[in-house]
Amino acid sequence: MHHRVLCLHMPRFRVAIELARRPELRGAPLILHSGGERPRAVEACERAEAALVRPGMPLVRALSLCPRAKALPAAEESYQEAHRLLLLGPLLRLTPLVEDASLGLAFASLRGLPYREEDIAKMVHSEVLGTLRAEFAGAGIGPRVAIAGGRFAAEMAARYSGEQICILPPEEEVAFLARLPLAALPQPSAEWVRMRERLQLFGLRTLGDIASLGRVAMQAQFGAVGLAAWRLAAGEPEPLRCLPLPPEAMAQRSFEPPLASLPAIRAALDELAGALAEKLQAGGLTCAALWASWEGEGEEGSMQRLPLKESSASGSTLAQAAWRFLQGAITGPIASLSLVAEALPLQPARQACLFQKRKARAKLQEVVAQVQRRWGGSALCQVQMLHPAHLEERRYAFRPATSGAGSRP
Repeated sequence: MHHRVLCLHMPRFRVAIELARRPELRGAPLILHSGGERPRAVEACERAEAALVRPGMPLVRALSLCPRAKALPAAEESYQEAHRLLLLGPLLRLTPLVEDASLGLAFASLRGLPYREEDIAKMVHSEVLGTLRAEFAGAGIGPRVAIAGGRFAAEMAARYSGEQICILPPEEEVAFLARLPLAALPQPSAEWVRMRERLQLFGLRTLGDIASLGRVAMQAQFGAVGLAAWRLAAGEPEPLRCLPLPPEAMAQRSFEPPLASLPAIRAALDELAGALAEKLQAGGLTCAALWASWEGEGEEGSMQRLPLKESSASGSTLAQAAWRFLQGAITGPIASLSLVAEALPLQPARQACLFQKRKARAKLQEVVAQVQRRWGGSALCQVQMLHPAHLEERRYAFRPATSGAGSRP
């Protein structure tokens, strides 16, 4: 029995979200950048990519290649929220074995699911389309669903097959991968980039060329990176890095007759929030975001995610957060109301300073040395007292942290 993996991919996810929110931008090329003093391109639309705009390129260079493009700062938090709603939500409702790869890309294991692959693919595709609002249709958002025998093969089928739904039979995977260009290989590090450049110098152009070299030759030439590339090209399945499911707490209630007045709905909401807070506190949890769902009298239900500025396990805080949204969203009598908390375990406070014992100071110095070796000398700073002064900014200064014997973190 082959282990099958589903890939859900939405190309140019950031650009599509911006075009959906701002229809006036759909007539011109669009480049999203990182902001700051030296902004770099984060993602570009298809027309800008045709002008050779690439992610990571300085924005000045990108605009020189595509002068008519509109440049906008990327709203990463907003994109992450849309990613969780549009991609991760449908997959997690299917199975808990989900990997969150990147914005616009997620995977799910089909192990143990009692459905045909064709039905699963159509179900996921239609659910994503159903979640999209009507205005997203004109923004070019098109989910692509692919099923194959491994993570890499499923992603390649979603990216290169050209179909909205692609199911790759096990006997056709190796032949499908063999036709793909070297650009299909991932580039997570500089070693992968150098390997691809050398392969092109050798006259190799496709993944089939890599597979034909063999495991031993690729590993001898490029080490661990070459072996990993050969395994991808040969279609060897790789395990999913599945999401750890966050704990949840839920409180719900039905009303007969339905609640028609806002004071009655608010009272019921306060009661539900109090019950939810008791469950959170009993489990040693705190709420990071709320899911509020309700059903109207004779109407379909509605659901909304309500992120909290600060996590909380207070009933009054949860009730206020939900009420700020619900009082404008509920337009008629409600027959049921439920609150689901995306919970986080409480973490004890830690303070990495004021170490008085010699062993503790030595351990901290070891950690400082490890961090500096990995991230550079400017990764950590120490506070140094200059002289007594009324203003703190004149009393203290930052200097680079050192890991030598004379330092006192």
